[in-house]
Amino acid sequence: MPIVTIIQQPSTNKIVAAYRPIVFLVRARKTDNTLFPDVVYCDVYVNNVFYRTLEKTQYVSSNPNNSDGFGIGSDFRFDIQQPCQELFDKKIPDNGGTSIQSLSNSIKTIFCRFRSSGTNSNGFLVSENTVPVQGTSKFPPVSGTGTQSNTFDVVNATLQHLNNQDLEAHLNYFKNGVWGNDVFPLSHRPSSYTIGKNQSDYLSIVSKTKTPTSLRIKFKNKGQNTFFDKTASLIPVCIPVTFPTNLIGNGQVGVAYLEGFQLSGTPPFTFVPVNLPSWLTGSINGTTLTLSGTPTASAQNVTVEFSVSNCGNSTASFIQTINVLPAQVNPCLITISNISITSQDDNNGGISYTATWTNTNGTPIGVEVEVSIDGGTTWITPQTGALTNGNSIGYGNFNSANSNAGISHILRLKAVCTGNQLGTASTQSFTYVPTGTNWGLCYEFTIDSTNVLENTLWVEYTDENDDIIGGQINTLLAQDMGNNYLRYVICSKTEPVFRMSQNGSQIEVLFTVTQLGPCNQQGNCL
Repeated sequence: MPIVTIIQQPSTNKIVAAYRPIVFLVRARKTDNTLFPDVVYCDVYVNNVFYRTLEKTQYVSSNPNNSDGFGIGSDFRFDIQQPCQELFDKKIPDNGGTSIQSLSNSIKTIFCRFRSSGTNSNGFLVSENTVPVQGTSKFPPVSGTGTQSNTFDVVNATLQHLNNQDLEAHLNYFKNGVWGNDVFPLSHRPSSYTIGKNQSDYLSIVSKTKTPTSLRIKFKNKGQNTFFDKTASLIPVCIPVTFPTNLIGNGQVGVAYLEGFQLSGTPPFTFVPVNLPSWLTGSINGTTLTLSGTPTASAQNVTVEFSVSNCGNSTASFIQTINVLPAQVNPCLITISNISITSQDDNNGGISYTATWTNTNGTPIGVEVEVSIDGGTTWITPQTGALTNGNSIGYGNFNSANSNAGISHILRLKAVCTGNQLGTASTQSFTYVPTGTNWGLCYEFTIDSTNVLENTLWVEYTDENDDIIGGQINTLLAQDMGNNYLRYVICSKTEPVFRMSQNGSQIEVLFTVTQLGPCNQQGNCL
């Protein structure tokens, strides 16, 4: 992995100050595993949402021999205090306040993901892993991937702790009395600090897991030495929920939909659907509201209406209409090649071709087949048994009206992908060679016409159903073979029995019958 290890980082669940260095030391290699990456990236995530990226092109040291045990690579140093400082609002307490205020925008949960880089064959920089995308007023941020650091909290504290860089250790030093392990005073206030009559003050604290709900003070009356305890249960102030009512985008059938809003106010927040399409759901994680789902049908003016509530029955509402666009038709990228005609068959009332081929870029859900006998000007589609499988073998049955022996055929195949999209056509030329006999055989009938008058001779023969078929031998049907011979050619699926008649009377004439070969579907000799 190009990111070898994170050598230095804040501890898990640690509280650190935004105005002191927040340092990471990362050891990395180039994506081709050479020693020096061109760029190393630090993606900063705030409350589990991508915020911004820091980049380093200069390493601070290298370790080609793994002398320190952290692995071979170059070390890059990042300090994320500046992007963290951009996140916070300041809060000056009101004089004479009577409530405990939760300042959720003064502490943030942070982690970082680190990515290395390399160059492609054209010399362009290429990042490792998935690059995150910053959010805009219209679109929420999109997370990326990378080697992730520990998760910790950054607080908007102005305390300086020059003597101890560990903020928690520094704050522990100023605890007086009994404190929880994960609760700290954000103050250097000494134990002897006092307030007098008609005065007010605030004490800032930070807690990892607990929310304060009551306050106890110790006091003594003027002129007395005895201290008394006073405890008051306080309801934290409720800051009403608000969020930017930015326009949300349109959806598209089959494409995951994602929109986000950043909520302000006192958590926790509750999502209340009012009028949402069936495919859309809303959820809240911390202070982030997300709308997500996958549209199933195109539609216009789809209402998206919801509200968010928090403490004190405070509610913020949202309503907008969007359009759901039809599904994008993806092109079929499957190609067919290496077509081979393995057999031909004309025994089934048509011409069938058995072929094999090679699929590239996947297996199609079907294959479209066509045949041309005129050099590709016109194409014939199968009558039955069309090529419908994607396993590289099949057959097609074609009408043979225009198919004759010796004619050059072109077989054209196209892959069929999801959505009935067709791939690029692939063709193979071959010569049709008749193989079957189910359309009949061609018989030649020749007679000695020395004693036969023209236009008076009939020939009759029986077909496969024992029906008598007859025709007059005349100058149109007969061919002068020389030496007073006439010729008559027929097609029959069974060997015929011939008889002759002249002027209605059967006659005895010397004749011979010769089998010439197969016929086509139209009864013509091939």
